[in-house]
Amino acid sequence: MKFPGGVLAMTGADRAAGLLLMAVWHLLLDELDACTKDADGEGGPSNLACTRTRTFARRKVLMVSTMLITGLSRIEAAYTESGRRRLCLRSEGRPLALR
Repeated sequence: MKFPGGVLAMTGADRAAGLLLMAVWHLLLDELDACTKDADGEGGPSNLACTRTRTFARRKVLMVSTMLITGLSRIEAAYTESGRRRLCLRSEGRPLALR
């Protein structure tokens, strides 16, 4: 989907072709622990997708997920290997809006 200033591309974790399609500057990976461990025999979906960001020095990768099994969780492993930063938002009873 094109919009002024960019393109939004979405694909499923089980489709290696979609994960290898284009270089991306900003990447959002959702529900890592629930996705398949291998995409069409090409490897882990999160690794394939993150490879697409290497072109950009100032890339941003956001991984969000519910941790399912401690010790086996992919989001837990990614968090442990990261800078362990957290984004905390206060809503004060109001819906949150990202701008």
